[in-house]
Amino acid sequence: MASKKTWKDWLNQNQINFCNYYVTEEFFCSWTKSYMKAYPKASETTARIEASKFLTNPNILDYIDKLLIDMGLNDQRVDKELAKLVLQDDEKPVKLNAIKEYNKLKQRIEDKLKVTWDFKIDWEVREKSMEDIQKYIESKINWN
Repeated sequence: MASKKTWKDWLNQNQINFCNYYVTEEFFCSWTKSYMKAYPKASETTARIEASKFLTNPNILDYIDKLLIDMGLNDQRVDKELAKLVLQDDEKPVKLNAIKEYNKLKQRIEDKLKVTWDFKIDWEVREKSMEDIQKYIESKINWN
């Protein structure tokens, strides 16, 4: 019977250390610092490049996800923390941002894009109806 696989079957010890540092409070989400701690001889440039590669490695990403879940970071916890921010009244800017985030998550609002442009209308168009002017403008706009 085959033994149960562990993370060491997919990751070397330095990669495991990188992941562990990456989720700690001291290095949280600082991939360069986490890499330099796991590989003390690495330069900052090397650490930045190699850590960037690490964060595209599915095995490393899966292990980081597992560590975050083990720490209690999951959808329910994030929803609860967001609710705390929405319901608090001490910090209005924080509350407003939390409400915006909640509304985005619930798809209650959409980000809107305002487009403006300058153009000149030919004299001949000025004497046309609004419908004709609208058609003229639409013919001049490149939507691509």
